[in-house]
Amino acid sequence: LVLGLFLVYGLVLLRDALDTRFRGGDDLVRTTSLPVIGEFPRLTSGVQHLPREATSYLRTNVLFATATDHPKVLLVTSAGPNEGKSSVALGLAESLARNDYRTLLIDADLRKPLLHKRLNLNPSPELEERTLPAHLVNIKTRRQPVMVNVGDVTFDFIPTFSAVADPAELLSRSFATLIRSLSEDYDA
Repeated sequence: LVLGLFLVYGLVLLRDALDTRFRGGDDLVRTTSLPVIGEFPRLTSGVQHLPREATSYLRTNVLFATATDHPKVLLVTSAGPNEGKSSVALGLAESLARNDYRTLLIDADLRKPLLHKRLNLNPSPELEERTLPAHLVNIKTRRQPVMVNVGDVTFDFIPTFSAVADPAELLSRSFATLIRSLSEDYDA
């Protein structure tokens, strides 16, 4: 009986020692020695917008963490699908615009774009000319972003309406050039 208890306890300790998953912000800080600049509550089914307070907290921490550099370009990404990238990007753009930053949001998800749906934009011939793929295919032609209203704020948006063939090729060819040319017109 005692040997069985020690064996079970040993297996539990071994399983915990071999578990490399991050279970929260504390695990991340302990492993990387980097600060956590924002954590968001898990959204209930059907809710797509993050709470305003959470995105304001993220915006404030990003601005404090980069006070000496003030980055114009912020990338929101994750390793897997359905982890909230679109919600975080939209919430952060809205929060920056709410604080009088000239803000441009780019939907660079060329495989499964969602932001246009969250902003209630439907594809039209006029809007198709202002999408990210249109910008990237002909980088020399200057196109105006779409102006969107979210609640009580307005910011610019470059949508992507549908998946494209060879997204990595398209992005690697001219995305950096596009970002450099647009960054002169925006704070974020």
